[in-house]
Amino acid sequence: MSELIEADDFIEAMAEEMHRIWMAWAEDLINTEKHLSEERLDRWHEFLVDYDKLDEAVKEKDRELADYIFTVLIHTFPRLQEIFVQEEEKEYIFNKMIPEENENNADS
Repeated sequence: MSELIEADDFIEAMAEEMHRIWMAWAEDLINTEKHLSEERLDRWHEFLVDYDKLDEAVKEKDRELADYIFTVLIHTFPRLQEIFVQEEEKEYIFNKMIPEENENNADS
């Protein structure tokens, strides 16, 4: 059996990679779009730094998005559970509702 991967480690790595992707996107827009507001440019420049140099609050937003994507992946591809989820964690992962599911359940 393959070695289990700590979900928190995966989410942190995903958050860092998502920040790199965002930086590439933002830099491309800055270089190609001429009508971005000064306010937006000022705000973005504050975040155009390596992940490890971000404020903890900003990193936490990246982690929240990474956690959401992780949850979607676990629900969509159950075989991933074999890699990431230990028995005592399964209940947490399965009870963690994806926002769209919350809306659907409210209608039932």
